[in-house]
Amino acid sequence: MNNLTITGVNESKCTQCMACVKECPARLFADSEDRVCFHDPHNDCIHCSHCIAVCPVDAVSFESGEVPYNFGGADHPEKVIPFDVFRRFVTSRRSVRQFKQTPVEEEKINALLDLLRYAPSSSNLQQWEYLLVTDKGKRESLIRYTLKGMKLVERLLRIRWLVLPFLKGREKRIFKSPRTRESIREVFDCHRKGDDRILFHAPAVLILHSPSYGHLAGNDAGIALTHTMLAAHSLGLGSCWIGFVQEAFFLYGKMRKEMGIPKDHSVWGVLALGYPDVKYYRGPIRKPLKVRRM
Repeated sequence: MNNLTITGVNESKCTQCMACVKECPARLFADSEDRVCFHDPHNDCIHCSHCIAVCPVDAVSFESGEVPYNFGGADHPEKVIPFDVFRRFVTSRRSVRQFKQTPVEEEKINALLDLLRYAPSSSNLQQWEYLLVTDKGKRESLIRYTLKGMKLVERLLRIRWLVLPFLKGREKRIFKSPRTRESIREVFDCHRKGDDRILFHAPAVLILHSPSYGHLAGNDAGIALTHTMLAAHSLGLGSCWIGFVQEAFFLYGKMRKEMGIPKDHSVWGVLALGYPDVKYYRGPIRKPLKVRRM
């Protein structure tokens, strides 16, 4: 349940600037009889709180379990983090595959999770649920199921000529690559030696799951987890999106049950989290962007 309810407009504060009328995506504010009013007979409000954020005189009345986050400069976000600073921050973020065994402090975990509430989602659905795994046994279980899935792929590679017609995109490229079988064997060899090449010994794993609501669920998850990786970076934490574990959740119902993922939910992303045991001294090289202008 959303903890926000818009109750109206405080006429003693309202200057009739019409900011809320123009901003509301559901068009629930209107200028009526020389005053701005809020009318929502069909419960169409998506609780995005844009009306609260856009009002310069704090005239929108609401009920909520929290107050809006107020900070100086919110009306000029480009001055909060100038582009050149943001560019350096974004390009300095790496997918970390070397983690220290130092546990992540609870206050940093809580700060990270609280910030994730601000990630945008389609129609402000906020359908995500997160599972934070720090228990060693549960992390080992994630690895065990993932290795099981990789064994399945290895078996299918033996009959790739039968499998290929049913694949497309990334999956087809994986099955066609002669490197795939070798990579899987490397993972198993490392695992036997105690070198975790699935979660990379990360002390924490963050799993995002939600009900499926078409392709938008995947879009929302990608946005939320990108926020997660950037927020983690700002806290001095490293992260890596672990696709192998995500695929294992798709394959094994027992895995979802063991981790408490509801039957009607899909796992949309898995992040390894922890303190990096590596330093990077320059940004990456990337392919030129493909852009068409019309």
